Amino acid sequence: EEALAYTLEHGVAAFWSTSRNELWVKGATSGDTLKVVEVRVNCEQNSILYIVKLLGTGACHTKDAHGQTRASCYYRRLQDGQLRFVAG
Repeated sequence: EEALAYTLEHGVAAFWSTSRNELWVKGATSGDTLKVVEVRVNCEQNSILYIVKLLGTGACHTKDAHGQTRASCYYRRLQDGQLRFVAG
């Protein structure tokens, strides 16, 4: 609830970090902010989807083999029972 309220007020994606047990504003330290363009709610009203514009070089807090911030946190797929990197 706190993360959604922050997101709607400030127009940037915020999340609740379960590992840190605190509000996490994406890009607050890295500069890789996610500007919220639209917020969607699913049919059961139990999940939300942020449509965003990336303001920075990446969206994920992890880096690739070249030290570059990943464009997405979804950089692997489950294939044949194993995690495989998604090209590009």
